[in-house]
Amino acid sequence: MKFVTTSKTCRFGVEGCDNSSVMDFLADQTYVVPDFITHGIACEMRELSGHVRISGTGHYIRPYCGQDLRGKRLLAWRGCGIGDQLMWAGLLVAIQHRFPTCQIVNLCAGNIAHHLWAGADLPFQTATYPMPREEWDACDYHLIGDALCEADREPDQPDVWTGMFRRAGIENMLPDALSPAPSSPPHHSTIPPFHHSTPFTPAPLTPLRQVDRLFAHEWLASHSPAGSAGFQPASSPPSPSSPPFEVRSSTFDVRRSHLVWQLSASSPIRTYSPWATADALALLVATFASTHDIIVLGTRRDREEFATALQTPGIIIADELELRQGMALVAAAAALIAPDSCMGHLAQAENTPTISLWGSFLPQDRVGYYSVHHPLVGDPAACDRAPCRAHEPGKPQGCPRCGEDPRACRYCAVLATITPAAIVAKLQEIL
Repeated sequence: MKFVTTSKTCRFGVEGCDNSSVMDFLADQTYVVPDFITHGIACEMRELSGHVRISGTGHYIRPYCGQDLRGKRLLAWRGCGIGDQLMWAGLLVAIQHRFPTCQIVNLCAGNIAHHLWAGADLPFQTATYPMPREEWDACDYHLIGDALCEADREPDQPDVWTGMFRRAGIENMLPDALSPAPSSPPHHSTIPPFHHSTPFTPAPLTPLRQVDRLFAHEWLASHSPAGSAGFQPASSPPSPSSPPFEVRSSTFDVRRSHLVWQLSASSPIRTYSPWATADALALLVATFASTHDIIVLGTRRDREEFATALQTPGIIIADELELRQGMALVAAAAALIAPDSCMGHLAQAENTPTISLWGSFLPQDRVGYYSVHHPLVGDPAACDRAPCRAHEPGKPQGCPRCGEDPRACRYCAVLATITPAAIVAKLQEIL
């Protein structure tokens, strides 16, 4: 994190994002912003003739690593990835579970706060950057979660959940089955002990609201060839006495008669290739169309990359939806087929059976604790660097070999060894 101070009131917009990512800076006030946008802020503000001072927050960070949070205020920062946010929120649930009287502030980008968390029942508050320094200083501790996964390519790296819990100093909350022996925590004699007689299984946090679930019910009824007859609202709402951040059944819990295929992950190297996707969708339709609708969930930028796959007869394309609307379709699905991506984490939170596809990363890196995942892992013999654990979201980069050889494929060679037939066979096992 960095402190940014300007000598005049000005505005900075994050390229490619909507208006919820616009940041306003008042004159002669200091704000906290993430490291990765400070260079752009400095360049743009200097062009506007506004002097800007940028400095590190190192002397002003009060690192959190397991200290007693009873009655304290904790600021948490993870990053801008949707999947990262869903998992990070699961960590914050664990902290709140251990220290019920602590106040947690989750600092995030404006568009993340708006599209993912706004209006949801959460165990924390959300705040957006730029954050005034006085709010930063008002927190007793800061939990900074940068570089917990994608920046770590060491062969002995822990899974992302162990890494997050270790960073927060609460690794002893993890079930013994997957977590290694915890390192010795700092000595804080007043910290309430965590007893394994009440195990805490880490899981992502669902952001879905009742209005999102109602949307899924109505969207499915209007887009399914079967019409609304196949969808049945649940008879009773969730209990109002349950904690607001617990996963709970939907008032509009439709009968699960559709499958969701998610087209892309956050980078090409984690995405099932467009040509393999076309073959897989055709086989899905041939195998399951008589019993399930096949919904293809994608973004607007996927239209060109997956143009051939999107022409598959018998599929229903959902690429004009807002984030939580697409998530609501996943929550109501009979099964999800997805790469290593945010929808896979949402599916665990919503108890949706998931076939997850793996190549550059391994399932134990991210979803080892997940009960509803049925991972398919490509053949590591297809690449001498597998698993490289690379995450290359830039354009046109995907596989790290693209930086060495312009003829290299952007998509993962290991992931490509997962055949459409294997995906269909696994789906037949779980349905």
